Amino acid sequence: FTQPIEMRFNELITGVRSDIAIKIFGEDLDYIDQKAKEIQKLIAGVPGASDVVVEKTEGLPQIKISYNRSKIAYYGLDIETLNTTLSAAFGGKKAGVIFEGEKRFDLVIRLDNKSRTDINNIRNLQVPVSTGQMIPFSELANIEYTKGPAKISHDNARRRVVVSVNVRNRDLQSVIEDVQKLIEENIKIKAGNFIEYGGQFENLQSAKKRLMLAVPVALLLIFIFLHFAFKSFKDALLIFIAIPLATVGGVMLLWIRGMPFSVSAGVGFIALFGIAVLNGIVLIEHFKELQNKGITNMRDLILTGTQNRLRPVLLTAATDALGFLPMAISTGAGAEVQRPLATVVIGGLITSTMLTMIALPLLYEIFYNVKGLKLFPLRFIRAGAVTLLLLLCIPAISSFGQVPEFELNQAIDTALQNNKQIAAYHLGVEQAKVLQKTAFDPDKTVFSYGYDQNNIAENGYPLAVFGIEQSFQFPTFYSAEKQSKQIQVNISEANLKNKENELAKIVSFAFFEYQTLLNKQALYSKLDSIYGQLLIDAEKRAEKGDVSRLVAMNIKAKKNQSKIQLDAINSDIDNTYQKLIVLMNYTGDFTISRNINPIPETNNLIEQLPAFEVLKSESDYYYSLIEVEKNKRLPDFNINYFMGKNSYQNNKNYHGFQVGLALPLFYGSTKSKINAMQISADAKQLSADYQIDLIKNKLNQLFSEMLKYKSQLDNYKTSGEPLMNEMLHTALKSYQLGEIDFYKFVNSYETAIQIRIDYLEHLLMFNKAVLEIKYFSI
Repeated sequence: FTQPIEMRFNELITGVRSDIAIKIFGEDLDYIDQKAKEIQKLIAGVPGASDVVVEKTEGLPQIKISYNRSKIAYYGLDIETLNTTLSAAFGGKKAGVIFEGEKRFDLVIRLDNKSRTDINNIRNLQVPVSTGQMIPFSELANIEYTKGPAKISHDNARRRVVVSVNVRNRDLQSVIEDVQKLIEENIKIKAGNFIEYGGQFENLQSAKKRLMLAVPVALLLIFIFLHFAFKSFKDALLIFIAIPLATVGGVMLLWIRGMPFSVSAGVGFIALFGIAVLNGIVLIEHFKELQNKGITNMRDLILTGTQNRLRPVLLTAATDALGFLPMAISTGAGAEVQRPLATVVIGGLITSTMLTMIALPLLYEIFYNVKGLKLFPLRFIRAGAVTLLLLLCIPAISSFGQVPEFELNQAIDTALQNNKQIAAYHLGVEQAKVLQKTAFDPDKTVFSYGYDQNNIAENGYPLAVFGIEQSFQFPTFYSAEKQSKQIQVNISEANLKNKENELAKIVSFAFFEYQTLLNKQALYSKLDSIYGQLLIDAEKRAEKGDVSRLVAMNIKAKKNQSKIQLDAINSDIDNTYQKLIVLMNYTGDFTISRNINPIPETNNLIEQLPAFEVLKSESDYYYSLIEVEKNKRLPDFNINYFMGKNSYQNNKNYHGFQVGLALPLFYGSTKSKINAMQISADAKQLSADYQIDLIKNKLNQLFSEMLKYKSQLDNYKTSGEPLMNEMLHTALKSYQLGEIDFYKFVNSYETAIQIRIDYLEHLLMFNKAVLEIKYFSI
């Protein structure tokens, strides 16, 4: 519902009477009407978009007469004669003039009422032909009921169909952005057709362009006038600082009241700037007067000036705030324009008054009596002027104290980096990679020296014999050992991934539990606040005798219950926060956004999970040990090289070598070991297969749970959320108007709150099911 004048004004400006008008232009009415209906279905679920209506352009019942020209020519007739006959029979035709005294009347002939009520009357209408016969009209034309265009609308000589959208409980800009994104991604139109956006949105766009120019110009003019008034750049800048803090107050009060930024709010900011600057002028001008009167001590100057101007400043701010108060709380016609403007002014006056009486005197002290700042120890260095750099650095210094806000991925990454158990598993992987190099491990090399007097050289003296001996196992043994070591590396890496998945899953569970608790806290805080307001109102009415004292007692009991629930949730929030700190091993403070969203459904192949890699690699490791043991039955090689010599006359070097082969003639015990290891490996394989079957069954259950909770979330979006919002609004409004009693209000309001709580629980369970699948671990 809107004001009649506003409605017609919007129609004159943009051609439609809605907040957003999606105009589809084209030549084919059926095609653009079909696209309009597609857009209507597409954007019906956009938050804030309501009353999505397609302009009615088709479906008007018509009687269509299609002439058969060959038959008309056969009978010697023409189209004009037939049209004249038809219009005379049903619409009337002037046949002459009748005079009654000085009065004159047209004589009109047509069929009587009974003969022009049905389509058959047209079919049976007799038409004379050239032969003098009369034939029915149906002989010359096809006459049938059809549906034609109900309305053909044009903009700039182009046919168009409009999808009208009104915006509720959300700002216009955000809704139009979501709508445009959906249409661009999902709606494809033929060449020659195009889409434009109009309605109140056009006014918003043009007003924003004007504000982008008007606000800087207003600020520049304020600064120029201040400079002219004080003839000092320093004084003008000092008073101009009131504008940012006034802006903060306006924005904060808009946020507290849940109002989006609008054109009227922008106008309110312009008005606020002038009021905020006026208070600064009042104070600074008085400081100047006191200085001219001989007060030179800065402390005395500031204390005297602020005391003298406390009342004028407060009166100025209070007068404006109280003047705008009726507009801020208005609910009648035009309230949507009045409330944002008044809210901005009132909120800005609160913070700008604090600046004027607290911060501005301190800044005046800095501007006129400080020339620097000594950090160790912190001490002002006084002089006649101050550098502007000090003021410019204040916002930068304050930014160092901001608490970071963590997203889920940041929390998981922090936990993986700081967790000591994950660090231990990383070392395990490094250890397995180092041990992989030990696959080639031959026996020790033997160096020998021998002296035997029986071993005589040609010169008649004994030889001293030097030798080196090395044994090797069969080459395939080393390749089998290398394969076994590689599987150990795979096991270590799979265990690391499995442990990382387990930690990511636990951190994600705690993260979403914390977000869910924050949302519940907001719900119960709102409920507690409403009960508090109703209790104050009920106690006042009970004192006057308007309601029973029992009603106030029941409201008080409900408020106590909501307070107990809120305290319990706050305790759970603290516990979950500490749990996250421990899991992440994070030492500082952090915050988490309360905007909880469903995780995208996972389509990961279950064979890619680390849990399956661990089971498969462990089974493969047992079989690799069998291959190692089998290769031990193959022959070993032994190579021995020796050289004999002495130091006497005519000595020579005598070389020799020896190659040996070690055969396992007695391998009964080795065969038994292999058989035992084969049995152990088969048992491990069966156990792994059983574990894999259990995991697959568990994953199937999780997929079923995920789909179950997804359907519940979809049901909430389509029916639960609109019903909840309507119940919250209607229950409170009906109770305030006295249409329902407190007990019906409590039942309706708490039912709506429970719908939201159930959604949060289902969303938490859905996310947990997705996370369990995504980060499945053993």
